[in-house]
Amino acid sequence: EVMRDPSRDTIFGPEITRRLKRLRAWGTGTADPLILWLLSRASSKEISLDEVERCLAILESFFVRRLLIGATSSGLSRIMLRAPSDMRSDLPVAEALALYLSTGRKFYASDEQIRDAVLTKPLYFMGGPNQKKLLLQWLEEMHGSKEPIDLARATIEHVMPQTLTPYWRDAIAADALDDESAESIHEAIHHTLGNLTLSAYNSELSNRDFEEKKRLLSESGIRLNAEIAKHEKWGRAEILERGRQLGEQIIKEWIAPVQVTDVVD
Repeated sequence: EVMRDPSRDTIFGPEITRRLKRLRAWGTGTADPLILWLLSRASSKEISLDEVERCLAILESFFVRRLLIGATSSGLSRIMLRAPSDMRSDLPVAEALALYLSTGRKFYASDEQIRDAVLTKPLYFMGGPNQKKLLLQWLEEMHGSKEPIDLARATIEHVMPQTLTPYWRDAIAADALDDESAESIHEAIHHTLGNLTLSAYNSELSNRDFEEKKRLLSESGIRLNAEIAKHEKWGRAEILERGRQLGEQIIKEWIAPVQVTDVVD
């Protein structure tokens, strides 16, 4: 019942309920057997609620970090089903889960992989239909937004648009090296995290010049957009710098995999 509707949970407390809601929103059905195993062990007092909450945070981190490097969902069901039996039983359960997910070819992205991915991977085309919006929503919540984001209305907006208009071609060309074209720079960066945000005004923003976009973004009430609107221009340098900043927030918020060499037997 808790898995179908985490809001009905009155046993495990608000933090575990919050974590369950986030995992459900992300679409982690493959992890349901593992989560049920953890909740069952907590119900029988074999593990603490704090350990369960830590495990749920590790699972969320595993899924978020996999999205950012473009890992496929292939093999996830097997990974999750085998966790209870393959995790080390001589370690606290959260430590054992982190170690299990960090070993083998499970694609639990490291901090360095995240730092590279946010600058190079076309996030716009990666993951499930709702996951990219959720990632941006969660990043917005980390900014302490005063405006709740309505995911039913908000869409993912490219600040530098997908269509390379004359204005944007000139803006990109200003950053180009001798052997680069505006088209090649645009192709490399416009789908990356640093150029994506959330807006309820996507059709109005569209392919407008940055000055026009700045005005609408600054009026949206979304903190991520207010940060973008502070810039005088929007080109490769600004997109990459925003990607780096968001990458560091991701690294801080979502738990890194275990460095296996640091594990003491």
